[in-house]
Amino acid sequence: MRATMFITKSIASIIITLLALGGCSSEAPNTPAPVAAAKAVPLTTEPAAIAWFEGDIEAAFATAKKQNKPLFLYWGAEWCPYCKELEANIFIRDEFVRLSRQFVPLDMSNGDSETIRYADEYKIYGLPTVIVFSPQRDELTRMPGGIDMAQYVAVLELTLNQIRPVAKLVAAALAGESLSDSDWQLLANYSWGQDRGQALGEDKPTDVLMQLRDAAPASDTLLRSRLALAAMEVWLSQEEETRDPSLASVHVAAIEQILADSTLAQANLMKLSGYGQSIVELAQGEQQLALQENLSKLCKSAVENAEANLLNRASVLSGWAEVATVLLAEGESPAPDQVVWGKRQADALVVQLDTYQLHAGVNSLWGVYFDLGLIADAKQTLQLGIDRSKAPFYFMSGMGYVELDADNNEQALAWYRKAWEATRLPLDRTRWGRGYVRRLLNLAPDDLLEVERAGSLLLADMASQKGGLNAYAKPIAQLDESLEEWSADSPKRQAVAVSLRARMTDPG
Repeated sequence: MRATMFITKSIASIIITLLALGGCSSEAPNTPAPVAAAKAVPLTTEPAAIAWFEGDIEAAFATAKKQNKPLFLYWGAEWCPYCKELEANIFIRDEFVRLSRQFVPLDMSNGDSETIRYADEYKIYGLPTVIVFSPQRDELTRMPGGIDMAQYVAVLELTLNQIRPVAKLVAAALAGESLSDSDWQLLANYSWGQDRGQALGEDKPTDVLMQLRDAAPASDTLLRSRLALAAMEVWLSQEEETRDPSLASVHVAAIEQILADSTLAQANLMKLSGYGQSIVELAQGEQQLALQENLSKLCKSAVENAEANLLNRASVLSGWAEVATVLLAEGESPAPDQVVWGKRQADALVVQLDTYQLHAGVNSLWGVYFDLGLIADAKQTLQLGIDRSKAPFYFMSGMGYVELDADNNEQALAWYRKAWEATRLPLDRTRWGRGYVRRLLNLAPDDLLEVERAGSLLLADMASQKGGLNAYAKPIAQLDESLEEWSADSPKRQAVAVSLRARMTDPG
């Protein structure tokens, strides 16, 4: 489906392994955010600005220790829609800018090869990621995109009060210790989908989250609902063959309980809409149809709330389109009334996007048109992103996806190549270049000249960056594997593969 092309919320594929185009992450927006957040007003003046630290991460840690301030580390990317949503919804707000002065804020979105090493060291697995460290360099918490201003302020204020790191809170809760309300609030707003063993351990993270849910105060149904959804999120992020299939019914039951409570459903709207497709697919028979209907109603009500945040409405509309079409057979079209309603909502939202909302909004809305079978509208919206976004290559890749879905391989490859050629930052060039080469091997396997040209340029670009080819060991190993598969049983292809392999190590 369309969403999985752009949104593989596995950051190992986003930054560390630099896999071909997958978007910010395969998950939905990372945590719940009430859609009734403050209404977005188009900006007519330059917004307030965070005073980002000028220097590298080691200098930032040193400054944090010297000033006895926490370090606020933001990991984003120019092309990442959820990063742009965070920047447009939160980072430009005066109250957030004021609060940021009590931290040492460092933006790690520079896109150079040094980023890979730190992504690996700090286990960055999704964009955007915000990590807050103590002045002593202990990781206190991780904060996701997709939460509202009040939640961001609450979590940051907790960290200023020297709250214990999340990993220690988890251990204490599992040991039966009593936690304060502040402790539980930090657990409720932690980015569990990006944890990857930091606080949950590597063994059975879903089980740990379910234990946390059961240990949470029974009276705090919102907290327990968020932990239940986090358990589902982590379970879904596991490889299908490794996760416990018996937990599917447990997660479905938890969703039904949340949907039955309108307050909990609204509070968890972004998570429910973002995972709506997966939720419906987990169920069976009439239960599946009931979930589809209830999720659709929840999403439609939120989208029609004109007082709600514009980008949240666009994201929820995207989730609605996936839920509405998830059970369609191949070649089956959505119901006409769904198409009419979805198009009317998308048309109304796209014209309201201001400069700061454009990238994230276009990412959500072109997919709505695509899911509804409105391909011309999807292309028109992608073209809007290409014309006005600061990262047009992201939407060029979207054009490639649309053409690929229509079996227009030549046009798809042309768009993937344009996307690569339009990138500027080193990490982006490497990521999109590798995406183009991978597509080239699959879609035009006998174009040996282009394979060698593109592969050589990609490797030369990697070698020219700080750290050289050693910084890209994982993506190079994946390229090598792809070339081996592509060249099997073909002497001509093998000759090209040998030529490219000779470029895969730094001289000396």
